[in-house]
Amino acid sequence: MKNKIGLLVVYLLTILLVVGTLSYFSFQQNQAEKIEDEKEKVDFALNSVYTLIEYREKLVKKTISNKIDVAMDKLNNYGVLEVDYSEVADLNGVEAPNLKAGSVNLTGDNDFVDELSELVGGDFTVFVKEEDKFIRVSTTVLDDDGERITGTYIEDGTDIYNTVSQGESYYSRAWVANSWNITNYYPLEDKSGEVIGMIYSGLEEIDDNLKEILSDVKIGKTGYLYIMDSEKELVFSPTEKKHQIAEHAATDEIIEKANGSLEFRYQGEEKYARFKQFEPWDWHIVAVVKLSELTSTSKGLVNIIVVGGILTFIGLMVFTISRRGKNAKG
Repeated sequence: MKNKIGLLVVYLLTILLVVGTLSYFSFQQNQAEKIEDEKEKVDFALNSVYTLIEYREKLVKKTISNKIDVAMDKLNNYGVLEVDYSEVADLNGVEAPNLKAGSVNLTGDNDFVDELSELVGGDFTVFVKEEDKFIRVSTTVLDDDGERITGTYIEDGTDIYNTVSQGESYYSRAWVANSWNITNYYPLEDKSGEVIGMIYSGLEEIDDNLKEILSDVKIGKTGYLYIMDSEKELVFSPTEKKHQIAEHAATDEIIEKANGSLEFRYQGEEKYARFKQFEPWDWHIVAVVKLSELTSTSKGLVNIIVVGGILTFIGLMVFTISRRGKNAKG
């Protein structure tokens, strides 16, 4: 009888081991699938933001183009564009010839750009071409002290100068008065077709509405989203606290790969990042979540089920042995 019970125990333990092993691997696979599901949610959040920014880029581009059209209509109504070198204006220490549209002098007179800004919104700047540079002669753009940034200039050799000098419009992301803007520089030509100046219109890269929308993006319980450019400069983060993330080691890999995902350690925590490059604005959009948050729910479920299964089998084994022992004695 003892031998039979012993064999039964061995038999049941063997079954328990096999079933437990199969259950473990089955649930491990289930856990992996759940983690992938969570990663897909991160990917969905990232793609949603990407689509939003893609739409905004198209809207901003169209809006700026329309603003330039309004500006050119007003200038054409004033009359022929020309440069009057007989009179020179001093703009914050820089001398610039008078750029005129008909009888309207645009150099040093901000009425034209102010009217445009009030009419259609956004910033405007008028430049006159003088030798190897475009000088700002009137503008709505202010410096940190609230002063108009006239007298500053864009020199030969820059993309803006080279493009506009060829009579072509330059649309791009540009650093203007200590902030990134989406800009359009449009050539101004005299009656002979020579480029004698240009007009600028721009909008903030991220306005308050976009900031609010991005700040409301929630990725799990602790996840967040941030945006940086290829120079590792942070464009957006939900809080000031997150601004240092652009300094951390994973940044180089994110910029190099441009699109994809990675796991990394930051401030003592394992994290998962999904990222995508928005090329028109040279942005890298990054969604970050703690790795533990991806695994906690599924891992806990696996542990409960596996342990529960083992306890059930042990209970059945003890019950069976006990019953058979009693039957044998009877």
